Amino acid sequence: MGNIFKAYDIRGLYPDELNEAIAGRIGAAFIHLLSARRIVVGRDMRLSSPSLTEAFINGAIKAGAQVTDIGMTTTPLLYYAINEGSFDGGAMITASHLPPQFNGIKLCREEAIPLNGDHGLPALKRLIREGPSQQSRQNPAGSLQESSMLEKYLDKLSTFVHTPQPLKVVVDAGNGMAGLDVPVLFKRVPVWTCIWNPTEDSLTT
Repeated sequence: MGNIFKAYDIRGLYPDELNEAIAGRIGAAFIHLLSARRIVVGRDMRLSSPSLTEAFINGAIKAGAQVTDIGMTTTPLLYYAINEGSFDGGAMITASHLPPQFNGIKLCREEAIPLNGDHGLPALKRLIREGPSQQSRQNPAGSLQESSMLEKYLDKLSTFVHTPQPLKVVVDAGNGMAGLDVPVLFKRVPVWTCIWNPTEDSLTT
């Protein structure tokens, strides 16, 4: 398990290095490390992300946290959600640019401050090694709710644009989660020409 702890996040091959059992232990240890009561969790579109997210959330709930699941989303939106919702921390289930056989977890404390190899991740790793008996605090089980922060996030982004002008825009979201956000964003801004092709389905105006 030690090899999955990197300089800035947790990453490994699924399921050999990172799997549901490990994700659940990480979720519980994360709550104990931060003494967190409320966290927010998001994920990318990888096939392994739903089950890893569920396992992480279950671990966090068993440790006593109130978890808000914002579903498939971008990492910047998760950072925004941590601040907007005044959460004690957050987790993004993603391996970023790595191939689909990988997955990972990005972890943040309050104010979207990331845990990394210098601060946070080594202590988290030690907690996981100690095992459940060392982590147990007799906390009552937490809870889960689902929510979407996309509209609030786009509201915030809109405040950065003053006197917008029509634009010619070409978007290729590739396999990125921006593929969910861009069509919603385009409804808010004056786009003169749009070429949108995230998948086989395309939108041209």
